[in-house]
Amino acid sequence: MDQGVRIVIVTPKAGQIATGNRCSAEQWVRVFRNLGHEVEVRGVGDRMREGYDVLVALNARRIPGVIEEFKDENPDGRVVVVLTGTDIYPEVGDQALVTMRSADRLAALQSKALEQVPDEMREKTR
Repeated sequence: MDQGVRIVIVTPKAGQIATGNRCSAEQWVRVFRNLGHEVEVRGVGDRMREGYDVLVALNARRIPGVIEEFKDENPDGRVVVVLTGTDIYPEVGDQALVTMRSADRLAALQSKALEQVPDEMREKTR
């Protein structure tokens, strides 16, 4: 039997706080586990470990340094940044742009979010 992908989901705040990003992370955990993948949720500031295949980062604006730390520990890992709304509305800020450029893929949860993605990043947006 094939082993699933090792995924780490990073939210601005992990733990027991019921934020929108935390609730979204738990929904993603259920989806990925149902597909047979191994999933862990971490918060910004939690030490990144090696051995992950994919980083799913929730909120492009509030995860500074997470992608770089992930890539240091997991150089072959892929990065997906989920655009959660507060990171791109009313406009995409500088920190969000840096994060979006560093991602292998961007996930827009609403069609209106695509309008906020700069043209040069639309090809990697789903």
